[in-house]
Amino acid sequence: MYSPSGPAARRARRAPRSVVSWTRPRAARSSSRSMADMLPPHPLLPSAHSSWRYPATVPDVDELQRRFRSLAETAAPRAPLYSLLSSAIAEDREVVELLTAAPATQQAPVLLLAATHHLVLSGVAPDLAVHYPNLNGGDASASDPWPAFRQLCSDHADDIRALVATRHTQTNEVGRCATFLPVFAALARETGRPIAHVDVGTSAGLTLLWDRYGYRYQPGPSLAADSDVVLPCGVRGDAPLPDALAPRVAGVGLDLHPIDVTDTQATRWLEACVWPDQIDRFHRLEAALSVARRSPPTIVQGDAVDDVAALVRDAAQLGHAVVTTSWALNYLTAERQAEFVAVLDAVGRDVDVSWVAAESPEQTPGLALPHPPGTEHLTVLTLRTWRAGSVSTTALATAHPHGYWLHWLSQPT
Repeated sequence: MYSPSGPAARRARRAPRSVVSWTRPRAARSSSRSMADMLPPHPLLPSAHSSWRYPATVPDVDELQRRFRSLAETAAPRAPLYSLLSSAIAEDREVVELLTAAPATQQAPVLLLAATHHLVLSGVAPDLAVHYPNLNGGDASASDPWPAFRQLCSDHADDIRALVATRHTQTNEVGRCATFLPVFAALARETGRPIAHVDVGTSAGLTLLWDRYGYRYQPGPSLAADSDVVLPCGVRGDAPLPDALAPRVAGVGLDLHPIDVTDTQATRWLEACVWPDQIDRFHRLEAALSVARRSPPTIVQGDAVDDVAALVRDAAQLGHAVVTTSWALNYLTAERQAEFVAVLDAVGRDVDVSWVAAESPEQTPGLALPHPPGTEHLTVLTLRTWRAGSVSTTALATAHPHGYWLHWLSQPT
């Protein structure tokens, strides 16, 4: 797995001496998406919300071929390139076998596709790059991408094996900030304190930079529309959309394998994990990384359960401590998920804390968070608060896993 290096990574490996150093930077200009893709209900590809954890038993090549065929079918509506490639890979055992270099639990088709995307982004396969919508301006190529893809797998087989053996699929979806924003504003109003943000499973820390982005709610207000990153979000229900960004005093991320935004190789892998058919997500990630490089976020390298308490206690000294998790806790076992909640409960007995979770109930059973019937497979936005030692938990909304829509519940549960 990626081990950060360089000055930003050295900051990440040690906890900051004081959270006063959790700086709050500022903004800039724009990037967006058509409203047609924002409104619920929206069919979701498995990759949009799956942690891709497989059983620890080593799969045979026949099983891997089945997984590629399954991806080819589910990806077809919104990711035609990956659908076509997955279908062809499934019939080529030599290419499928490249994935066996990955740990058994990580042998997902999307990992092999991310590895090849990484090589394409590095410039070693110009004949294949012309078929990638994120690299060719979205122009559909009339020719078949498979011969160029097969050649890449032949010429760079060792590179692909090394990538799948040492990397894991990782995302840092800034669009989720649009779903957090109404909750941040409500918490700042309620407590009368600025937000001191602790983002768990932060990856490159891009979600920490929510006050540097712009937002366009539909219907609803537009905020900081002159930012370099403007996040569109379709809204249903009576969401408490803010008229202005909540005040923010501090921010720190926590991740077991943080990504250094100044490390080109590391950020290239993050970009490679975005499906090339999702052009807007790819370019939005590029823009967010550019924003982050101007003043990199503070990230502590550590464990979500073992190391979160100290960060939350420090945050509470500066403002209202708000913990966020977004498609992060699904990577923990159910037992560790329960331990995460227990840690926050313990901290909440001493200081006021809020936890905003955007997680899938199906994949986070250990959290035991409330959710409306029929939302098990969705992203459920949940708020858990600790006030003077008293605990309250409310399911507020369902959301697109990338933040393209927010469906506020008429009766939060």
